[in-house]
Amino acid sequence: MWNKQKCVQWCSIVGAHFVMAPNSFYWVYGNLYAYMSSYFQFACQKNCNDCDPQWILCICVGMGFPGILLTKFLINRFGQKWTGVASAVLINVALLGSAWTVRLSVAWTAVLMGAVVGWAGSINIFVALQNVSGWSPNRVPIFMATTVSFSSGLSMVQNQLITAFVNPGNLKPDVNVGPKTYFSQPEILVRVPNVIIMYACITSGLQFIGYLLMTSSPKNTEHVSPSKSLDVKETETDVLSSGQNGHTRTLESLKNSDEQAVAHQKKHYGCRVEYIDQPHVSNLVNGKGNSTNPVKENVHELDLSSEILVPEAQPRAGSMESSEVLKTPVFYALLVYGIAISFAYTVKCNYYKQFGLLYIHDDHLLTLAGTLIPIASTIARLLYGMLLDKSIISMKDSMIFSLALNAVLCAFWFFVPQVNAILYVVFIILLPFAHGSFYVILPTGCLWNFGPEHFSINYGLLNAGDLVVGFLGPLMITNLLHTLGWVGLFTLTCGFSIFALVLTVFVNFKQLS
Repeated sequence: MWNKQKCVQWCSIVGAHFVMAPNSFYWVYGNLYAYMSSYFQFACQKNCNDCDPQWILCICVGMGFPGILLTKFLINRFGQKWTGVASAVLINVALLGSAWTVRLSVAWTAVLMGAVVGWAGSINIFVALQNVSGWSPNRVPIFMATTVSFSSGLSMVQNQLITAFVNPGNLKPDVNVGPKTYFSQPEILVRVPNVIIMYACITSGLQFIGYLLMTSSPKNTEHVSPSKSLDVKETETDVLSSGQNGHTRTLESLKNSDEQAVAHQKKHYGCRVEYIDQPHVSNLVNGKGNSTNPVKENVHELDLSSEILVPEAQPRAGSMESSEVLKTPVFYALLVYGIAISFAYTVKCNYYKQFGLLYIHDDHLLTLAGTLIPIASTIARLLYGMLLDKSIISMKDSMIFSLALNAVLCAFWFFVPQVNAILYVVFIILLPFAHGSFYVILPTGCLWNFGPEHFSINYGLLNAGDLVVGFLGPLMITNLLHTLGWVGLFTLTCGFSIFALVLTVFVNFKQLS
């Protein structure tokens, strides 16, 4: 039955999808990077080229770690929704400000577009994912997959708009400097600051709509699992079913054993259940009503509109604190997996277009490849989410497939654009099937293996890999490109995946009950 609570629930879930709009930055930056790096070379003020532009994305990735660690404190202090709103304001102010700093300094652009967007963006992402998991605790994998897929789908439109705005004539890059190629045409360079403003306006508008729709998720809903929900059905004798062991108790028996029922809820949920707006249930349980009269309302499941979960003082059994998590092999398998995929993801976002332009002199075709990346990523994330949700594949299987595919693709990356332009487009489309699992496997793996009680801290620790990639990646990439060239970069990317793959194979994943 559709009711006000259901409307709030679904509006919040839809709003959380819109809130994820700035996450498309990771998908459009590869397209923007080709134009921004050219702008820094030929159009910004004197001495503006004070650091490597690849730091922008890498710092953005790296700042996700401290952002996620602070999220729990901020949510406890200011509330879920207002924490998200504040992060959205910071993101969009930083994006608009970077349209000005791009004229003055690469370093200051890295501060705004990299550090601020990355830090606030990680808080924004966590708020959206926590909101979705709070409103739909029984369908975490699939809704996390759709939420993170929204931004990748959005980037399809944004990539086309960016190229159509900056390079409508499909001009070719005309200057080679070392292993890189650049545009020097004034008609392209003059549009770069304005396209950043255009991008910021799109993200801010979508986030505004998202936070209007979003309502803070109910507390402690993550403690309820599908097998433990309470059903009240319309029968001649009202029955309250216990999802833990499958047996049923009539309301008459509950009337005589109320203390046992309360103890059952405390044992399995870590909370007690209070009923509101359902006097026919609470009165019958407490012996104040007529148990012979059937309930007139057809209630199939007690959802959040009829049930308050009141937490007890003790922590939920089964959840692991960070000190315990750090002692488990599963944590390090997930951490190394995240580093390997995040590094390959960063290389792809930074260089798929710039590397392709060395052999394929068609900017629009490479933009098309960039547009198809989020389509493939959306499909991949939904597939990973559905397969995990239905228990068709295990967490370990999905990680092994992701890492193996990434290793194989990176091994051939250098050769593909030299063979055929269309083959390179196909190759780029395949990469998201290796990388698209990241935002599904990491949060879901954290919940399943370590529990929800300390999710924000544990998930933040797993994202420590972003800090490694964000701040060590540019140093490694720059040195590799100047010494071993593109072959060395792609070989290192392949090697990281092989190492993570071997570690994953030998780790035993045990999901918490």
